[in-house]
Amino acid sequence: MKKLFPALCSLVFFAFAGCGDSGKKPDAADQPQVAEASAFPEWPKGIYFVSNFDGKPSLYFRGFNDTANTVVWNRKNESVIDVRYSKDKKVVFFLTAAEQGKPGIFPFIKGLKLYRFDYDRPGETKLCGQTPECIYYSFFFENNDLLRFETSSFADSEQKTVTNTRQLYSLTGVMLENRSRSVDITKEGFPQISKESLEYTSKDGKYAVLVNKEENIVLKELSSRNYDIVVKKNKPLTEVGFTADNSYAVISLADVSPNNETLYEDNPETSELIIYSVKNKSVKFHTKGGGYKRFLIFGDLLVYENGFGDKSGIVIMNIVNMQEVAKIRLKGGSGLLNIPSIPDYDA
Repeated sequence: MKKLFPALCSLVFFAFAGCGDSGKKPDAADQPQVAEASAFPEWPKGIYFVSNFDGKPSLYFRGFNDTANTVVWNRKNESVIDVRYSKDKKVVFFLTAAEQGKPGIFPFIKGLKLYRFDYDRPGETKLCGQTPECIYYSFFFENNDLLRFETSSFADSEQKTVTNTRQLYSLTGVMLENRSRSVDITKEGFPQISKESLEYTSKDGKYAVLVNKEENIVLKELSSRNYDIVVKKNKPLTEVGFTADNSYAVISLADVSPNNETLYEDNPETSELIIYSVKNKSVKFHTKGGGYKRFLIFGDLLVYENGFGDKSGIVIMNIVNMQEVAKIRLKGGSGLLNIPSIPDYDA
């Protein structure tokens, strides 16, 4: 055990939109059931994810005890670019776009739309808001009850003025706040769009995953002055989660910066996923490779992404016995928020 460290590093969460080739049928490989996993009864019995259908990134559903993937939302002229669960995982919001690209320095997203539905009623999807065109957006749950949807758009043809719009929505999809401000970027610079804060503490406030001054990722029991080293930090810490009983901490690291020399290789080393046993004070699972390793925890089940583009897929594993119980691999790739893609840094 080590003494409490004096300084912590800042932590940032990010997500990127992506695309891939069309795909319709699920992988035909046999996939084991999830009967051994004791998913808590109040939590969902499956996951929504993004993959291609008829050439468009669409919303799919996969039950934890199923081997088939079902398309639940698809539009000919819209692509799903981002998905978010409410904190209790009972409500799903997602964003679609009619078109997106990067013709020059700035990207563009046209026909951005915000939808929501109750987890168990995807057929009752509600359109909550829309934006004709924007440059950037952010989209995340500000707390248990509020969804933040923020966009930045050019307000003039000379691209000298940017309008930043912030909207807050209730869990039912009702807009509670709508604020806009315009900035002359030649005088004030480009306005920063909001980012989701990394939640590095367990829900009961007992444990936290942090970075100490020696650049180690550590697990700390907040009532104690001591901590345990999990692993040396060699990539930015991007996501932290705990199982409901705090038995395990799940940690994701990712580096998709231009400084990553492997970024454009066939098999890039951009991310890592770690499962740490709080009780045994040891790493039980550690995988490395491409993609962002974004994840969700459902009871004893961990669902995480792996890879970019056509090579991307989703893994479902039992945290208790550290066994992989299912894989989702569709033509064109699959992801939890979108189809993971490497950022475009070219001007």
